[in-house]
Amino acid sequence: MWAVTITDFIQIIVAGAGIIAATFFTVNKLGGWSSMVEAVNSQTSANYFTMTQGVEPSYILYLILPMFIYTLIGQDVYQRLFAAKDTKTAKKAGILACVIVGILTFFPVILGIAGKAIFPELANPSLVVPQIISAILPPVLGGITLAAVIAAILSTADSILTAATSHVIGDVYLRFILKDGTADDAKLLKLSRIWTLIIGLISVFVALMMPNILNVLLLSYTIYTAGVFAPVVGGLLWKKATKEGAFAGLAGGLLFVVLGMNGFSIFGIPSDIMSCLFSVIIFAVVSLFTYKPAA
Repeated sequence: MWAVTITDFIQIIVAGAGIIAATFFTVNKLGGWSSMVEAVNSQTSANYFTMTQGVEPSYILYLILPMFIYTLIGQDVYQRLFAAKDTKTAKKAGILACVIVGILTFFPVILGIAGKAIFPELANPSLVVPQIISAILPPVLGGITLAAVIAAILSTADSILTAATSHVIGDVYLRFILKDGTADDAKLLKLSRIWTLIIGLISVFVALMMPNILNVLLLSYTIYTAGVFAPVVGGLLWKKATKEGAFAGLAGGLLFVVLGMNGFSIFGIPSDIMSCLFSVIIFAVVSLFTYKPAA
């Protein structure tokens, strides 16, 4: 965790500085904010600069909720909190991270809009940042921006690798292989390093084999949030939560995801959100039926 923390600290500085510098340079290249707004509005009827027209509130909600739900259950988030020296530090860190990330997230959006103004005929919008790096930014700033993009990816990857390793060591090795509960710290550290390398290599192989890694990421996030949200949050906050309810909620959420992948929908609500709601209902019902008050 210390290695991950130091790495992430450096990466967030690189990512933040790079994307902010690239955004200001690109907007200035267009002649300033007003010129960018005018250029974009002349190319499209989409209301990029308003929150009240052209976008349904439900659409914005559907964009926010999946990430919000994931953050509440992400092991990479919890392991950082558990690694803090005390509760007060964990709370301050969470608030500070929220403020910093909240500010930084505006800049990639502005950079993307500026790219729309510069490259109106670009067929694939996901290529706008590479296009800006190669065609607009000077070499040094382009390199820093590219490093920022890579840093943003790696800051997530190292934490997920640590989380995956903890599952192998904590949930498989200690629970089912080393059943007596005794473990040598040096041996566990060595095993953790080995499994981090193994899982990392497997992840690289899967990424290289997939034609569209974003679709795989979306699917994995959907499956994860659908099944895990109710057991984790419910288990932490609800005293009547039971093991049976947790397993039922997990299975129910995953079932709804499978149905959603095959076109099933209720009121047009996205499957990742609806599956969480479905999982919560099943979790609550089964827990109530199986709850036994302590004698």
